[in-house]
Amino acid sequence: MSELMKELDRRIEAAWMVEPQDVRRMLKHNDDSGRNFGQWVYSYMDMSQLQEVLYQYYKICLGGNADLATMKAVATSAMNNVAANAYDGVGAFSSPTTKVSAIGVIYNEVYQIVANAKTGAKSVEDLKGLKVAIGPAGSGTLNLSQKVLRAAGLDPDKDIKPQSDSFGDAATKMQDGHIDAACNVLAVPASSIIEMTTSMDLAYINISDEILTKLQAEEPYFTRKVIPAGTYKGQMEDCNTITCKAALYCHADLDEETVYQITKAFYESGEAIAAAHATGKEVQLEGCLEGITTPIHPGAARYFTEKGISVPDNG
Repeated sequence: MSELMKELDRRIEAAWMVEPQDVRRMLKHNDDSGRNFGQWVYSYMDMSQLQEVLYQYYKICLGGNADLATMKAVATSAMNNVAANAYDGVGAFSSPTTKVSAIGVIYNEVYQIVANAKTGAKSVEDLKGLKVAIGPAGSGTLNLSQKVLRAAGLDPDKDIKPQSDSFGDAATKMQDGHIDAACNVLAVPASSIIEMTTSMDLAYINISDEILTKLQAEEPYFTRKVIPAGTYKGQMEDCNTITCKAALYCHADLDEETVYQITKAFYESGEAIAAAHATGKEVQLEGCLEGITTPIHPGAARYFTEKGISVPDNG
């Protein structure tokens, strides 16, 4: 083990002597996409720069989001809206989570609804009466799906037949003909959707400007996202949907130098990350703090300031 790795071990251990339960509570409410940032980083763990600085943080996150609540994870990814709810103690959080700091944006988390093409569905309103997997209980996907449906004038409990499957299970059930549609927050292109297109025809559901406007009135984190035609098999037209940001967060008590090194290694390895994973193309300094409303860790702020990026004072 290198001296840097030993030093990171020491800093991690020290940070976790300070009440880690706040971070664990936040991690319990991460998204349910079936993959997490730790698994993503693992795919390019042979890159020396990231291995030296990030390995110790992310190798412990390989068990999946649900397991993170019992792990000593000092850094993880989360949707920015979920992190904001955690910090404020609203939504799924009964009290504020104060020991979490933001590092920066990783990539866009795009809300995607796909339906069996046989349903003829094209819009959210067209989901009325269908069996729709809107996300597991307590998940960010479920929370967002319910808001999207209500904004479309649909009652999630009465106007559709809601299913609580994860997207992975929902995809299997769609292919078997047991449900009609599924919702999730995923990167674009999503490998799980690509896999579905190998065995069935899909309809890609549009979210109208009216629905987006209603959502933004309560949660300004969401913005328009257009998935270009041809992104997925059988997608003949652009799909108008919405997006929030997947961002990197860490324990607020982690020392400044450690977080500075994490931030530096991550944002200066964008090209190498992109070579290992398509989503890596979005890892860049431009827009690295867009949509971040929670406090930014001093170590990350120091790096961004050196790069000439204005760091907001989020309290």
